[in-house]
Amino acid sequence: MKKYMFLLAILSIFQVGCYEDKGNYDYTTVDEVTIEGEYELVYRLKMGERLSIPITLELNGFDESQLEFKWEFAIQNKLNPEYHLLSTSKDFDEEITLAPANYDLRYSIMNTATGLTTYKRFNVEVTDAISKYTYLLLCKVPGTTNEYDLSSANEFSRIGEPLYNLYSKTNGKNIQNAKSLFYFATSSSPYYDNCLVLKNDGAEKLSPFDLTWVADQSELFFEPKASCDIEFLLTDKNFSQYFIVADGKLHFCTTRYTPYKFGVEKSLPDNSDYYISNYGYFYDYYGSKYVFLDRKGGRFLLWENGAMNLSIISSNQYYTIGELKDYYTLYMGQSCKKTLFALMKDQAGKVHKYDFGTDYTSGYPYKYVVLGHSVIPDEVELDKASAVYPHPNSENIFYAVKDKIWLLNTATNTRILFHDFKDPDVNVVEMHIKDAYAYMMFIALNKGDKGYVYRFWISSNGMPQDPAEGLFPLPKEDDMTVPYEAMGPYDEIVDMEYKSKTW
Repeated sequence: MKKYMFLLAILSIFQVGCYEDKGNYDYTTVDEVTIEGEYELVYRLKMGERLSIPITLELNGFDESQLEFKWEFAIQNKLNPEYHLLSTSKDFDEEITLAPANYDLRYSIMNTATGLTTYKRFNVEVTDAISKYTYLLLCKVPGTTNEYDLSSANEFSRIGEPLYNLYSKTNGKNIQNAKSLFYFATSSSPYYDNCLVLKNDGAEKLSPFDLTWVADQSELFFEPKASCDIEFLLTDKNFSQYFIVADGKLHFCTTRYTPYKFGVEKSLPDNSDYYISNYGYFYDYYGSKYVFLDRKGGRFLLWENGAMNLSIISSNQYYTIGELKDYYTLYMGQSCKKTLFALMKDQAGKVHKYDFGTDYTSGYPYKYVVLGHSVIPDEVELDKASAVYPHPNSENIFYAVKDKIWLLNTATNTRILFHDFKDPDVNVVEMHIKDAYAYMMFIALNKGDKGYVYRFWISSNGMPQDPAEGLFPLPKEDDMTVPYEAMGPYDEIVDMEYKSKTW
């Protein structure tokens, strides 16, 4: 009986709850602002590029002045994402300076008349602003005396596509006291990627991903001294050991598997003083070798990875210790014969060519010595060159004198004109051929206060060619019919660095 009475009580409660609510309520449906149209599932772009997302709205009787817009971003896949404001415009049209990552771009519209907010999310993938094959440019900021920025020139970039001022766009400031770039990457892991700006008062390490943020002091490639003038940063062929030339002295650093710190200053066997002003790198069956010009002692110095010490290259019939004091180095590096050579200008303006190699007649252990010396004729004008670069597959050398690029045959000391820019304001800063195939050469130059990067298609002996008649087919996306093109304009170019990788 109690059971039935309990059920009746429950049914009575339900009956009371079902009585019609006679309150004075407004049941009119409220139309809200809606977002119409179709949008990309993922927006993919490089850091520094502009992202445009035009929005179509259905206002449903409301006025747009009643709406407040917000574009906010957060890195995806975080447990507690923190959103940051990017824009308050109806449409999104901004230059993306976010570090490479996958982002949730949240768009919100708050209706101030109703207090309701409408949301829409977009997936944005920001990738590295620097592709695998590219050139980095250190450019002077206009109107300043010691401020610089970074830009890029991609290998197959069309006119107008290069990215500009990558550093300042993210940091809101410029690089101070810069003079050159150094870059190397030894692995797909960003831990082994390094980009440095060498400065008169040390060096800064920049982000390996986007080259835009300065690392913390603990993450510097090395610990700069208080007033350290960094001239060069060197690696061997396998990027396994590192060297710093600072204040004219060679510092041998630890390997890539340990923290990068300023190395121990190396001394010569006789403890004599030296001042390194340039170097050349060579790699053969016996390992890596570096030849340095000691301008103070007027001699060549040698570092061999096998010996792991700094030594003096002995005098012979081709070279005498002491004669190279205050020589200026035009180029030191590997020739087409896979040997090391140097082009050096003396105080009188004469250009000397020195060839290096192993003397197998001296008995084991064989010595690395100067094996040849010649003087380049004055009429070649190599002493006036602003940039020099050897052709890797011939005995020809490219060099720039004002607005002309010449090709010098070092076997006959005769030259032919490679290209004439026909502009007295042209000054060539640097030239580079990126690989052994040698079918493309890149030239960084300035015309007044503006910089440009030219890409030339060249033949097997270094002469310019119509790419349609070349030995190598053009990429499908780059169907050019002229032998060169220019990228830019940039701000005045100070240095051009090829971003090479070993993987």
